[in-house]
Amino acid sequence: MTARHAEIDWLRAVGLFMVVLAHVGPPAWLFQLRNFDVPLMVIVSGLAFQASRSGVGFAAYAWARFQRLVLPAWLFLLGYYALAALWRWPAGPAPAAEMLESFLFIGGIGYLWILRVFLCVALLAPWLQRWSQATASDAQFLGQLAVAAAVTQAVWLLAQPELQGLALAALREGVQVLSYAALFAVGLRLPRLQALGRRLLLGFAGALAVAVFTYQLATLGSLQPTQLHKYPPQLPYLAYALLVSLALYFSAPRVVACLPEGTRRRALLDFCAQNSIWIYLWHIALLQLARGPWPLRYLLVLGLSVGLCALQQRLLTQWLVPRLTAPGRQRWARVLLSG
Repeated sequence: MTARHAEIDWLRAVGLFMVVLAHVGPPAWLFQLRNFDVPLMVIVSGLAFQASRSGVGFAAYAWARFQRLVLPAWLFLLGYYALAALWRWPAGPAPAAEMLESFLFIGGIGYLWILRVFLCVALLAPWLQRWSQATASDAQFLGQLAVAAAVTQAVWLLAQPELQGLALAALREGVQVLSYAALFAVGLRLPRLQALGRRLLLGFAGALAVAVFTYQLATLGSLQPTQLHKYPPQLPYLAYALLVSLALYFSAPRVVACLPEGTRRRALLDFCAQNSIWIYLWHIALLQLARGPWPLRYLLVLGLSVGLCALQQRLLTQWLVPRLTAPGRQRWARVLLSG
């Protein structure tokens, strides 16, 4: 594994751990500190896309993303609802509306909206990459990106009070996808930036966050939790998340240097990053079972999620795949149960 890929794995693992932390009820101050997780994961997706994008056509690429993001979640939901029906018997299965919302990633059991965002952004990724490649100047690209993000925020602020119902929901979804797409584009560009460009980008993110929070103090008398500005992502949420994500990205080489190849810590990092989807899916089920104070609940949910995923991968590679003689069936087993 190259150093750059190890850095991507480190950042992906941090994002995953912070997402799980958000769901176990940490104290408010810690919940705020970790509220950069989803933007970090989106930026990491841009980094990974830039590092591994091949020349396949859009249809093949979109199908691969669908297999990677959607099919494992659907398999998990089938098992989840089957076990839930047995657990609650004779009360019967979950309501059909909840199940449908879960499979569409629009509600239901919750926690799956992030996959809808990742899928929508992934479908925009080839065009974002072409835009980046066609714009040689870093300053020009980042400036265009900032203008596009500002226009998106302005449209939300101006149009949101005038809308309701389906129109408001459509606007919220559009602003959400475009805001995360902008973060994905930052991830695409980061590896190309020279030292000066990196310092300027980090300085801009810091100045933006200071300006936003200074404005809050001046007008409201106190700082607002950035969670209030997450659905859809608005400036306070984006400014804080971008600043922390960039700081983590620029410090990643030093962190990875402390995790040499062949150590258990590095192996655990690689495993969590490479199996982040299934660790995330397992944690959804375990959240329903784990009880106790939040530190214990966090350790239980995260530890058992990683453990169950490790068991799943062992069964897949050592038991299931060897018994599937057809290459196509082996591939589908890996698609559904890996990652």
